[in-house]
Amino acid sequence: MDASIHRLQLPKSSSEGSGINHVIRRTRSNVSRELATARHDTLTHRRRPSAPLPSGSMSPAPQHKIQLILIGDRSVGKTCIMERFTDDVFHGDITSTVGIDFKLKTITVGDKSIRLQIWDTAGQERFNSITTAYYRGARGIIIMYDVTRSETFDNLQSWLDLVKEYGRSDAVIAIVGNKYDLKRNQVDHSKARKFAQDRGYLFYETSAKNNMNVEAVFLHLIAEVLKKNPIKQNRRSTIAETNRPTQLKEVPMSSTEQTKSTERTLRCC
Repeated sequence: MDASIHRLQLPKSSSEGSGINHVIRRTRSNVSRELATARHDTLTHRRRPSAPLPSGSMSPAPQHKIQLILIGDRSVGKTCIMERFTDDVFHGDITSTVGIDFKLKTITVGDKSIRLQIWDTAGQERFNSITTAYYRGARGIIIMYDVTRSETFDNLQSWLDLVKEYGRSDAVIAIVGNKYDLKRNQVDHSKARKFAQDRGYLFYETSAKNNMNVEAVFLHLIAEVLKKNPIKQNRRSTIAETNRPTQLKEVPMSSTEQTKSTERTLRCC
């Protein structure tokens, strides 16, 4: 598995009005440039399939792509969860995300290589005009709250309303309560689980610091996405199967048929 970060540099002193519009334009421009670079790297790698890979080098280009997104209030731990899954690291002093960031991670499911594009969004309402633009492409959505701050759980419905308005109708949703390691729970476990299950969503409580349930959330989410969107068979292999010549079985002729065949041959020419 490999993981790479694409962190977007945004102006620190962005104010409301014209300032936020500048942030939106700058963010979208940077995202487009970073994605174009990622696509170029993948295509460049695909042009040389016969080139030998040195020991310990990057694996072949992934065959499929899935986009995931993390949303929720500010400081619930979205960035920490993402970095724990992609890089297996934890930074307790990380700053709040400005706008949107993303990371890439390649995983293997069965014999298929899948490139995950994981978007980490800002929790402040003033950035919604940026972040909601990325809901539509996400097949899996993780909505997070902080188990030590009940107001972040109360705000889940607001985030679900945004998903309903801007997201895909077939997106798989997971409700995740983070910071379980702090042992200062203000959100009742049974209440949170019922909230998720009544709506048909996945539910987990996690700790990015202790690496509790982090991988389980992502792998379960991806498994459910693949159930709704099965990986299709490679088109080339399907064509090859279709165009494969049919094997005809030779049926031995009876003695009478052999005699008639010989007579026809002798009449010829």
